[in-house]
Amino acid sequence: MFSADYYRLVEEKWFCLWDYMWLENPKRNQVFTSFCSFVGIEFDNMYDFIESKVERVRKPLIKEYKQTEEYKTSKKHDGIITAHRKAKKEFEEKYGTCTYDMCYTVFGELWNTKKLEQIKAIYKTKQKYKEQYSNYYNNNSYSNSNYDYSSLFSATSAYTDKEKDMLKTIYKRMATVFHPDNKNGDEGIMKFINSKLKNEWGI
Repeated sequence: MFSADYYRLVEEKWFCLWDYMWLENPKRNQVFTSFCSFVGIEFDNMYDFIESKVERVRKPLIKEYKQTEEYKTSKKHDGIITAHRKAKKEFEEKYGTCTYDMCYTVFGELWNTKKLEQIKAIYKTKQKYKEQYSNYYNNNSYSNSNYDYSSLFSATSAYTDKEKDMLKTIYKRMATVFHPDNKNGDEGIMKFINSKLKNEWGI
């Protein structure tokens, strides 16, 4: 009337007879109902009877399976995968998506020190500029549309050619970090950089 794979019997914590008897083949419901009528047993009673028999078979099978190297290896692998997912989630919540595997193996071992240092440096730079950006707007007592941004920076004429080259390098660095096309970019900060800093610096 139904069949179940060995591994589904021994690995599933909760075995549902219904899944195997009917969900995989709805026509079995008609066959089972007809059988119950034929032997004169209520549907629910027959279901409970079969399920109890299956559970009696499962218990020794599960006990035997848990003694095998296959089971122990499987549990070890499950532990590694769980730890990997947890570490990856925590790391990428801070440093951005697709960053963890660039630095660590599935076992949590660091394999790319240089890349990790780069990721942390980018994060530190972003946090620094975000803090400056946030402090500026939090301390600004004027509306953005009426405020004279030139008061924040020296006039363009105050910069030497060498200083302008340095400002261009700073601008390129900020643009790389905050460009909205980047996965962790910030469109608001990028607009501020382009509309205010770039003009005020004269670059």
